Amino acid sequence: MGAWLIGYATSPVYYVYGSDGNVDYRDDGVYVDGKLYASDEEYYEQAEDLATDVVDVDEDVKWLPLGVFACLQKGASETHIYMQLAVTEEGVIGGTYFNETTNTSRPLQGTVDKKTQRAAWTFADGKNTDTVAETSIYNLTKDTTPVLVHFGPDKTEQIELMRVETPKEGAKDAKTPVEARPGLSRHFPYYNHLHQHSGLEKRTPASVYAWRSRRRTKKPLRRGPAEV
Repeated sequence: MGAWLIGYATSPVYYVYGSDGNVDYRDDGVYVDGKLYASDEEYYEQAEDLATDVVDVDEDVKWLPLGVFACLQKGASETHIYMQLAVTEEGVIGGTYFNETTNTSRPLQGTVDKKTQRAAWTFADGKNTDTVAETSIYNLTKDTTPVLVHFGPDKTEQIELMRVETPKEGAKDAKTPVEARPGLSRHFPYYNHLHQHSGLEKRTPASVYAWRSRRRTKKPLRRGPAEV
């Protein structure tokens, strides 16, 4: 990761939230490494700025895929929410939020802070932009990582991202179309909404379709690996 990001510190920093970690909410504010870092409101505003103040990127920009993650609430073992994330050399984050239950996806955007390695992202479609997720960019290289989600300045919730593998098609050993259907039902949503195709500049088919639809209606949209 340090060799990919231009101008960023090469020594990795990992975030762990809570009283047993290095980022902790206390009565008088947010503490980082045992020192008062900011008020609750200031800490949220910093994350919001990282997530929303995103520079436009060129169409041929290179993206480093960070992976596809299942979003698990504390204590949960199952979920229907997934995120696909990627980052440019300049620290711009892009990706896709996918709801498996409704079979819908939304684009994500954000940035990485060069000094603190704090990564924050939100929805890129102009809705619910007060909802901001954050962690260290190095946390996203792990198979499981804690993520702090801000719901505006007054509410936070810690979730866990768990890396998911590419699903098998599940139809090769099926003897009938009925037997093949469960595997294919998992296969197509993944490849439509989450898989970064090399033939689409590391973007997903669903995001490409969304971008083309918005271009026809002349609605502005930031370019990204899952926003087009």
